Amino acid sequence: MSGKKHVCALIAGAACTLVLAGGVGRQLAAGPSTDLLAGKRLSIQSTPSSSVGAVTEASLAADGHCVVDQDQPSGPNLMANFSQSDLAQSFKPTSPEIDGAAILLMVGVGTSDIVVISLWDALPNAGGNMLATGATVGTQGTWAEVFWQTVAVTPGLTYYLVFTGNTTLGIAGDETDPYPNGHVYANAGFQSYPDYDYTFRTCGVCPDATVTVEIYTDPYPSETTWELIEHGSAMVIASGGPYVDPNTLHATDVCVDSGGCYDFIIYDSYGDGLCCAYGDGYYKVRYEGVLAGSGGEFFYSDTVPNVGCSFIPWSFDNGLPLDDYGAPASQYDGFSPNVFSAEAADDFVLEGDGGSRRLITDVRFWVTYFNHSVVPDPAGQWTGVTVTLYGDSGLPGPSGHRQDDGSFTGAVVATQTVAMADVAVTPWATGCIPDGDTFQIDVPVDIEVEKYHPYWITFQPHMDFDDDPNGSPGYGQTMSVLSQTISSGPAQQIFPLLGTADWTEIVGNHGSCPATPPYGLCRNLAFRMFGIELSQLVATEPPADGSLPKTQSNLILCFFDGPITLPASGYPLIIKDMTNACVDVSASFEYSIDLDDPTGATLEAREVFAQLTDGHWYQVNSAPGWTSVVPFQFEVYTLVGDCNNSGRVTTADYSGVKATLGLRGDLREDLNGSARVTTADYSVVKANLGHRASAKPTLCP
Repeated sequence: MSGKKHVCALIAGAACTLVLAGGVGRQLAAGPSTDLLAGKRLSIQSTPSSSVGAVTEASLAADGHCVVDQDQPSGPNLMANFSQSDLAQSFKPTSPEIDGAAILLMVGVGTSDIVVISLWDALPNAGGNMLATGATVGTQGTWAEVFWQTVAVTPGLTYYLVFTGNTTLGIAGDETDPYPNGHVYANAGFQSYPDYDYTFRTCGVCPDATVTVEIYTDPYPSETTWELIEHGSAMVIASGGPYVDPNTLHATDVCVDSGGCYDFIIYDSYGDGLCCAYGDGYYKVRYEGVLAGSGGEFFYSDTVPNVGCSFIPWSFDNGLPLDDYGAPASQYDGFSPNVFSAEAADDFVLEGDGGSRRLITDVRFWVTYFNHSVVPDPAGQWTGVTVTLYGDSGLPGPSGHRQDDGSFTGAVVATQTVAMADVAVTPWATGCIPDGDTFQIDVPVDIEVEKYHPYWITFQPHMDFDDDPNGSPGYGQTMSVLSQTISSGPAQQIFPLLGTADWTEIVGNHGSCPATPPYGLCRNLAFRMFGIELSQLVATEPPADGSLPKTQSNLILCFFDGPITLPASGYPLIIKDMTNACVDVSASFEYSIDLDDPTGATLEAREVFAQLTDGHWYQVNSAPGWTSVVPFQFEVYTLVGDCNNSGRVTTADYSGVKATLGLRGDLREDLNGSARVTTADYSVVKANLGHRASAKPTLCP
């Protein structure tokens, strides 16, 4: 234990056990002193490993629904017994209101009895005021959860949960300090234990965003647990289960950052999921009310990735700037004001997993000056920045360049000019450039590019030379800073006013700095790019101009060339009834990422019961707010009974039903939407024999 002292302190004539991971209980012998800090003798006691950390979550109280604000879900240790005095946990709320709290009662310790949880603005022995209190019957191995009338609190200030009860129960916790905004108090006088935390949570309102987890348990609820983790890390934001009640709906709301990105993972310890061999359980995960994923049929675990993510980010790094600079001029104005008379360019290719396209949302580069009359500041002396992408000509340098009059030679993929009000300028510390006048420039852009396609990029400032306080024609030459990276395809420059009429390599660094690296060593430009993955629609089911054949629960599948995320708010699709004045029926569908696709590249749009009208055409568009996909549109129609997508209900559809009788799942032959093909689907064919697809109406605006 390396001399560590435990919260589990003794009262006279009693013993308590701190259960450690691995099933070893360290029992403290009873003695005259009740305080562990007095230094008690330890004796080893064996504890069955099956009891270690085997916690369960009780159903939510009938009169309350916990919107989780603060959450410390880890509870492998028996942190304290109620037989000890002065038990409390400090915390800092993010919610402005608290209406309940809960603690996890250690499995295998004590019998059911009353547990009281109170909210205080300071510890009781430090002049604190009790703000609220609640009581519940606690059972070992479950959450003891209480609710009270809403109490207003100040986010970021420290509050205290105080735990009391004349009971033999124990409180679970963790001795590795997992909760950064508070800690355990225990024993007479509320002694402080900064490295320990009880397993607790508080209930409030979400000031930002909410993830809702719904679990409908199967007949074996103790097998089910789940975690909500921060995407790209192992940080657990919230967790739930094992559960106690079978065939019961459990709902948990978790407060999260609206700009965050999360993964939901559900586990089944037996390996048979929630459905369908033994029971009909399921789970649903919603972000701000919008379904992010659902399921039930899995083995040991299932994952809903990218919950709350409105995009999948990427970045490209062409190398950090040198503590030195080269001579690639990006604008020189000793002759005529406000014209582009020079460019520096470097090539790049975007690679990686995901779809075939990416959106560049921000570019970063570094610039410096020389021959200036005053210390320059781009934020005050530039009027804007132009970012240009050229095609690759297969030769050194881009396929074209900008001329003095602002026009281009050769092909331009994209060019965007951004006003300085939207550009971020940050001074960049250097070791040898005079006056430290090097700057990091961040420019927001909106440029779509293809992966594995070569491009050249340039960054060019607009300067307001007429504002020179010294009356000179300009501040001199602005230069892009070279990268630490040496390249076989180095940066290129064009500088017509100084006799460079076509692209040439940029060599070496400026003589103002030490010759390390030496002049003549070709390098890249220092720049970075940031953006989001763009996935492109490649197929749909039904295909474009195909039929939706069910009486209810019709399914539209959209297949993309890379992983997708749902928009943070609103629907991913806009679906309009072309046959009925283009009425928007988007709300008639529930949207989620298809968990049967391990790549996460399929969108499910499922009709909520029976909403669509037979014989109508529907136009499907990507929603304007769904910025992580390339915009698309297609049309489908409803034709009940057309299981073979022929555009007409015939006896051949009988054969389709017969061939799939008894199968479960999202099959076209499940014509009545029961999730299983049965003889009842014959009746759907019979009732619609001879029906044909109607003529396609005019497209909606």
